[in-house]
Amino acid sequence: MNTKNLKVLDLFCGSGGFSKGFEQAGFKISTGIDVDPNIIKTYSENHRKSKFVQHDISKRILDFDIDVIIGSPPCQSYSSARGNWNYSKSQKAQIMLPVSFCKWVIKTLPQVALMENVAGFKSHYSNTAEKVKKLLSEEFFLTEVLLQSSNFGVPQSRIRYFLLAFRKDLDIKPSIPDKNQHSNKFIINDAFHGLDSPDIVFNGITNGMGNKILKNHCNTFRKIINSSKIQRTTNHIAKLPTKDSKNIVDLIPQGKAYRSDRLGEKYIGIWEIAELFKKKYNRELLSIQEQKIMKKIAHLRIKPKVKTRKGENQEGYVPILYLKEFSRDLIQKLVDKDWLKHDKTRSAVDFTAKAGHWRRYYRLDSSMIAPTLLTAFANARMFIHPFENRGLSLREGARLQTFPDDFTFYGSFTSISHQIGNAVNILE
Repeated sequence: MNTKNLKVLDLFCGSGGFSKGFEQAGFKISTGIDVDPNIIKTYSENHRKSKFVQHDISKRILDFDIDVIIGSPPCQSYSSARGNWNYSKSQKAQIMLPVSFCKWVIKTLPQVALMENVAGFKSHYSNTAEKVKKLLSEEFFLTEVLLQSSNFGVPQSRIRYFLLAFRKDLDIKPSIPDKNQHSNKFIINDAFHGLDSPDIVFNGITNGMGNKILKNHCNTFRKIINSSKIQRTTNHIAKLPTKDSKNIVDLIPQGKAYRSDRLGEKYIGIWEIAELFKKKYNRELLSIQEQKIMKKIAHLRIKPKVKTRKGENQEGYVPILYLKEFSRDLIQKLVDKDWLKHDKTRSAVDFTAKAGHWRRYYRLDSSMIAPTLLTAFANARMFIHPFENRGLSLREGARLQTFPDDFTFYGSFTSISHQIGNAVNILE
């Protein structure tokens, strides 16, 4: 199929990652449609030959003469990252947005349609994936697949669902390859090449910040994501961890997250941090006995006979009676210093956030691909730069999503982080 003159409509276009990928593949992006006012400037400035329409796709189908429809309906309701299936009214409405996408396709009858979503869409209890395929199958030949982004040169582990539809009168059976020539080729070190230290933002205001000269000659990764040699980039802005976490962050090695309520190679607990702290600063974060208490709690809180919460995968507070070899005064001291917290009965204890309850500060391993980027990727509590004690910059996130260096995002720090995290990565 000759893509040169095919006109593309991008539904739920967001900042325009899907559009940019199709543009780089030779398609003509006619229009991007989205209801979010925060992305208007980003999409419009980076797709100046295309039209942007702010419109609620679920309300009314607009008339278009179009060859290809692409779209990535909001995926939060299907994502495993949400942690539960308790939905608000707006989240329940989100579940039906892929059906809205299909209704646009059925009315417009383009030659080709392509929808992207999170992997959980395919197996979600709502059975929306089957409803979507049933709606399209009368007029289109279909194929669906789960793709791993790293198989297409994206330096990130990101599994996504794709549904490809070809109109039946074309007599073409659709197929989607599961990798290309760049499969597993690039790592974080490649993605961050040429980026110096970013500007640090403290109050969320990003105007005039993050414009940087790119260092070094282009590596292969930069040559692939950029259509031309680019000397400067934008949005190279990052946040710092909280002041009281600074020393803890400094001690986290690459490939590990600060977390005391999980045991395993990818986590470092507060007792290990305390040991490293003593070696580096020659002063105590926790005493030897306090470290022993924290380590024992970590092992006890997951045992079915000990934990206070019900459910196979739910940990709970550890009753103090299981810590009888330690003095109550020492346990209370850890509570007073905000390392431990009591339950309502004050007869059991558990870790506080300060002590590593829930995962915080995952320091990326520069020799590996990145984990899946979420919308809060630039929050310093989520990811830490491999070599610097700070969160990822917005540009570093954009690199991991394979946006070109001259693709500029507009809005507040939080808005831009969402625009990047929600985007369809370009190389895939």
